[in-house]
Amino acid sequence: MQTTPARLGTRHRWIGWGLLSLLVVCGAGCVRAMALMGKVVLGDPKAVSKFENRTGIKLQEDKPPIIIHCSAPLAVLDICESLTGDVEAALIRNMKQKELSVVDQNRVVDAIDSRGGHYSHQAVIEEIDDAKYLFEIQIESFQLHDPNTSSMYHGICRGTIKGYEIAGASAEKGSPDVRHTVQVFEQDFDIDYPNGHPMPREQMSESIFRKKFVNQLSKNLGNIFYDVTSKELF
Repeated sequence: MQTTPARLGTRHRWIGWGLLSLLVVCGAGCVRAMALMGKVVLGDPKAVSKFENRTGIKLQEDKPPIIIHCSAPLAVLDICESLTGDVEAALIRNMKQKELSVVDQNRVVDAIDSRGGHYSHQAVIEEIDDAKYLFEIQIESFQLHDPNTSSMYHGICRGTIKGYEIAGASAEKGSPDVRHTVQVFEQDFDIDYPNGHPMPREQMSESIFRKKFVNQLSKNLGNIFYDVTSKELF
């Protein structure tokens, strides 16, 4: 009996998805090998953004203007004073590379300054009246060194991202529907760098390790907003 192209296509899809399923149970070396095998059958598969999975909204396709704001408690800022700004800058850079529409951070800073310098998401959405979504990245804990061995680097960052859809028009436009937010998304994150294996401090300076950690942190957070390929995942 001849195998039709349709049957071959179905068979290839089943093989491909079977390979992807094995990624879940494989170790790191096996994951890379299986990912390469999966590419042969399926091409380079993508992991859909967590926001799209949860809401069905495609930020990359629809391109709604997005506000990003990162905050952290004083205990975290004592460790790295520039952390929130560094995370915002790295994440926004990645988002723009993925062609998402992100509101310029200078506008966000101006909106906060116009209300006395204290962040309020209500104030921000009123000042930036073309934004459609607001995401608040709340960093709750952050460390650069292994808690058991100060001579080792071990980056750990935990927190939460909350996403809000912005509705209503600004008062300047004469709308009776005041600008307001509706929470549509929430996602905890717990990022371990480099992959749970501490790194000796003599290998690099703390500033370089911190930069590498923040870059990895921004990549991990990026999949909340945009699709990533297997190459980017591994």
